[in-house]
Amino acid sequence: MPDARRDPGPVLDGGEMRDDPSAPCHMVTTLTRMGLEGPSAEGAARATALVAEAVAYARGLADLKETGYQAAADLDRRLTGRAALMLALDTPRAARLLADSEVVRRTLATGAASAAEQSAADRVRAACHTLGFDPKARDPKARDAPGRLVGDLTVEQVVAAAAAVGRMSRLADSLTDRAARASARRWSAALAAGPPVEREFTAIRRRLDSVLTSSGPGGPETDPSRLATRLLSESELVHWPVLAARLARIGEAIRHARIAAMVRAAKARLTDLQAQRRRQASVRGGVHLAGRMGRAANLRPPAWPLAAPHGETLAWLRRLVCAPLHTPDVERALAARLGADLFDLRRPPPEPAFLAGVDIGNLRPEHVAPFLRRISMTRPVPSAEELSEESLEADRGAVSWARRSADERRWGQAADTGAPLLPEVVGIPHVVHGIWLGQPMPARTAFRDNYGAAARRYAGQVTVVLWTDIPRAQCAAVLAEPAPLVGAADPLRYVRTLATWARDNDVALVNVDEVFHADHPLYLRPQYVLEMAKQRPRGYTSATDHLRVELVHTFGGLYIDGDIRFDAGSPEGGHPGSVPDLLAAVAASTCGFTLNILPIDLGISNDLIVGSARHPALRLWMECARLNYFPLQREIVGGLGMMARPYVGASHQGLRHLAPHRTGRVHHVPLKLLGITRDDLTPTGGAVVTANEITWVPRGRERVEFDVTGADPADPATRDEVLTRTMRLVTFLLWQLVAREGNLYLSAVEPVVLALPDPDAVWIALLGFIAAAGAARALVTSVTDHRRGEDGTLEYIRLPREAEAFLDREASPPSWFGSELAELDRPVWLLDEAVTPVALRTPSAAAAVLAGRA
Repeated sequence: MPDARRDPGPVLDGGEMRDDPSAPCHMVTTLTRMGLEGPSAEGAARATALVAEAVAYARGLADLKETGYQAAADLDRRLTGRAALMLALDTPRAARLLADSEVVRRTLATGAASAAEQSAADRVRAACHTLGFDPKARDPKARDAPGRLVGDLTVEQVVAAAAAVGRMSRLADSLTDRAARASARRWSAALAAGPPVEREFTAIRRRLDSVLTSSGPGGPETDPSRLATRLLSESELVHWPVLAARLARIGEAIRHARIAAMVRAAKARLTDLQAQRRRQASVRGGVHLAGRMGRAANLRPPAWPLAAPHGETLAWLRRLVCAPLHTPDVERALAARLGADLFDLRRPPPEPAFLAGVDIGNLRPEHVAPFLRRISMTRPVPSAEELSEESLEADRGAVSWARRSADERRWGQAADTGAPLLPEVVGIPHVVHGIWLGQPMPARTAFRDNYGAAARRYAGQVTVVLWTDIPRAQCAAVLAEPAPLVGAADPLRYVRTLATWARDNDVALVNVDEVFHADHPLYLRPQYVLEMAKQRPRGYTSATDHLRVELVHTFGGLYIDGDIRFDAGSPEGGHPGSVPDLLAAVAASTCGFTLNILPIDLGISNDLIVGSARHPALRLWMECARLNYFPLQREIVGGLGMMARPYVGASHQGLRHLAPHRTGRVHHVPLKLLGITRDDLTPTGGAVVTANEITWVPRGRERVEFDVTGADPADPATRDEVLTRTMRLVTFLLWQLVAREGNLYLSAVEPVVLALPDPDAVWIALLGFIAAAGAARALVTSVTDHRRGEDGTLEYIRLPREAEAFLDREASPPSWFGSELAELDRPVWLLDEAVTPVALRTPSAAAAVLAGRA
């Protein structure tokens, strides 16, 4: 057999490369040197990543070649002496070798390997050109030569290494594709043992077996190796025609089979090296991300002032909820239960310039619809003149008005309750509010269909508004430019589909943060921010629970969930049969507001709210929602006993999630405090048909869906978005350390972490940041890192070892979440999630564990 080192085949080629640890830094600083911004910076970031990868190939090429040589040498050993005879007698192994040879020969003959080699070279050479490196400068001794990249590596050496790896990878991939599997099946069928083959091979095996069981002296017929050599000799093979034919086929296939062995081994080694580099990059990325959060954190965050209601309203609220609201002690206690806001996420955004001077909280009912239409992100940014009172007055929206007597202004409340009065004339604007937050709206969903149908059915009578957290700049970008060609990347594809749908259906698309800014913030902004920080459907659902009541309280109108149909009502007993009729009926009703009145056994739902702006009942609802963040998780669910019962597979499975407890059922509290029953409210079934998609409950293991700016973690825009999302996760975990009494609730953030470009880096950053924050670290007494999925499957979190090192699982805290129910060395299962005691190590202690010093 030829020496693999002298006959490697056209697989890996390129000069010997020297290691230079400065390569990554040198590549990254290229962006700074170029001073690029915007799309140019993104292109340079991609080029930098590509060239850095090629540099790594160049530095590891010798190792890959050595791995390939060893694999070829191993194959050579299997093709001599007794090993060759045993391979020939093993039909499946022989078929695989012949199939490998055939696939490699075909791939080389078609030019696919050469094309991959050239493509890889062209990509890296183009990337070098983007970064300003001249491939023609080849003098490695000239430190400032433009052709040099790092150490002694030139552009052409790096290009050659990338080309070699491209060729090798294409050959290795061809050994596992569909054609390769088909080739293996054909060879297995061709070599399949028939009667002649079976007789011949059976005779040979018997002869070998007789030698292996012989106890005599080692002569020509008693030594297995000597017998194999004899059987393979030309004089002997004439007696074994089937074996002779198979050996001849194997001999013809050796060259290409050796190439197959080389590329398969080299590709496996390359995969291992890439995994090592990814792990090293994750560690660097995690440390960098934790450092950025540390620099951004405000360890003494300010308490953002919360506007207190007016005196009489405040007194009424205090009497109803039996709490001294808006006193320093109460507000400090409420704020403490929300956890630390280290990144100022609760700070309201600044007022947009185009809203300067607009009194959001006191718009007249007839001005609400034109105002929301004019600030829609499907239109250009409005001018100050367009939002002036005179301009809005000239475009008055439809309103349902109702004049009330002195007694009717009490909206059914007794005179001695001190309830604030409704105005003499109540007006409910003909505005339908919908909400979609946090994640892409699917192209096919009842939400999109129903809101669009409402806008078409009630065109000219009702303004449909969809509130979202999509920034105006993204909407402007997608509406100003045509969609990319089919197959081309479109990072704003979800924004594009939603914005074009809204424009085409005449639905006003309004950004939440533009309207509820620093001069008119959401009253429930701290709670809204915490729910949005979950970055999961159940969090977005709870955020909409807060936002919906604030929308109706601020503007009036109808809030309705998108899964409720507008066009199939069946009015009975004089109940309103359309949205305008429903708004008119509510304006004239005793209570002056209503919710969705479901069949008697289903109660009252908050998926529909109708009312006038600043209705006292909605103000009470907002206060009850705020107070509902004071109970700990065990309290809000009903105690540890309730948490410890099985949920998955039971009728109450949906109650394992906190959304119903924390936000979804809050409306029942103000109704009870006010003594309002379903019989007091205006029926809604004639105007709408209720449905519920329950979009916040996953059907299987949850996969969070969102688009990060780019797929490359080195992209500056991607790094910024990952930072923002990770800070939200930290904020959520800090809240849960309070609500779950020292529990590090990792299972709740896992779906978001896995959706980010480098999950391992995020895990390292999350645990590293909390471990470095002494006050937060001291709170940790337990961890939740595995759970039962919605289908009952156990779901475990795989932490990288650098993140796992922060968890001291041998710790025995005196008390931890659920410890009252704990059995020795067993986790406590709460809401079908496992809680186990831990302590969080300091960064230095975690480093010692990794170094084996602890």
